[in-house]
Amino acid sequence: EVTKAEAAVDLAKARADDTEAQKQIELDDAQSELAKALEDQKSKDIPFPGWEALDAELNESKPEIVLVIKNSKGETVEQLSAPYKKGMSRVSWGLNTKLTTAVKASAKRDYSSIQKMAEPGSYTVSMFKRVEGALTDLGQTQPFEVKRIRKNTLTNPMASEHEAYYASIAELTKKVNIYEHKFDKANTRVSAYQKSLSYIKGERAALTKAVYDLNNTMNALEREISGSPSKAEIGEKDNVSLSSRLYNSRGGWYPNSYGPTALHMKSFEVATTLFERLQPKIDAYIEKVQSVGKQLEAAGAPTLLD
Repeated sequence: EVTKAEAAVDLAKARADDTEAQKQIELDDAQSELAKALEDQKSKDIPFPGWEALDAELNESKPEIVLVIKNSKGETVEQLSAPYKKGMSRVSWGLNTKLTTAVKASAKRDYSSIQKMAEPGSYTVSMFKRVEGALTDLGQTQPFEVKRIRKNTLTNPMASEHEAYYASIAELTKKVNIYEHKFDKANTRVSAYQKSLSYIKGERAALTKAVYDLNNTMNALEREISGSPSKAEIGEKDNVSLSSRLYNSRGGWYPNSYGPTALHMKSFEVATTLFERLQPKIDAYIEKVQSVGKQLEAAGAPTLLD
């Protein structure tokens, strides 16, 4: 005789079996529909937009949202960007402005820019969208205020000279970056000249000496610009170099509201003097590099491409 409990168990098992069977039937149906759809797809022509359309898709730039921040004078102090897509994007402004210098075209980021803290006051932020090179104002300009959190305990006695100092240090940094770029390109050619000596046909003693003299000049100028690499390796005190003075003149006063001090400005004066001494030496070196390059080509060496 079957008890009620056993009957209930049997009924539950039967229902479970029916559920599993139904799931299997649904799975089989889905697989069958998928197989049929794939078979139908094989018999259909796949539309081809053309190679030009595919190339255009590969080359198209990603759309962006652009935020332009301006001060009370209407001058742009910062431009920020974020992906133009669904959802929420967060972009923050570090309350700073950049001073224009010079950067390499191949640089992935603007590492050489000099920054200073934004002044307290009224600002506006405008939103644009940039799609395929077209910048469209979205008409959502918003005003905001930048306020000082607290007043400094100490007052910088050089505060009245800060704006002129920022302009001067940006200009010197630009000149130094340009000359360092020219110097690096010349150094690359000098290294290649040593390999080119194997192509020379005929007498090579004079050209060999000229190339190695250039290498010695390059090393001497590098020491004046950046200091002794041997001393730097062990932390030995070195002579004052252009790079160290320029670094000191623009370091330490950002990010803070106190600003550059008299010591920063003294370092800037030293950096300016060192650059004025180095500039004619680098010009003469670059001119000599170009002259030796022409002599090497005339003697059978390959033409070098920058």
